[in-house]
Amino acid sequence: MKLLFRSLALLILLIGFYQLYAVAERVTSALWSLYKFYGSNGEGISIGSSMALITYVVSICLLVALATIYKKSDDRIALLLSKVSAFTLLFGLILLTALLVSPLAHFYPR
Repeated sequence: MKLLFRSLALLILLIGFYQLYAVAERVTSALWSLYKFYGSNGEGISIGSSMALITYVVSICLLVALATIYKKSDDRIALLLSKVSAFTLLFGLILLTALLVSPLAHFYPR
């Protein structure tokens, strides 16, 4: 069971880092667009509503899985991996939320 919890927490950590990379790329793209088109009628960047919705749903499901690992495991490595994974996912969600409520991004349906 330790191996299962460790592997699952490590997989979720990798997914969290990928999510953080993708969201940080969109934020830097939005900031670059603001810098490049400052003073003109630039609207910022476009973010697909389905991408944002899927990101939120998958992240919340992964956080629930991490909470389960944290409650049921007694392995220190699995606990550490689940904590780091949860912080990574939460930081990515906070960054995405900040981008979506800012005027730097707008939704488009897909």
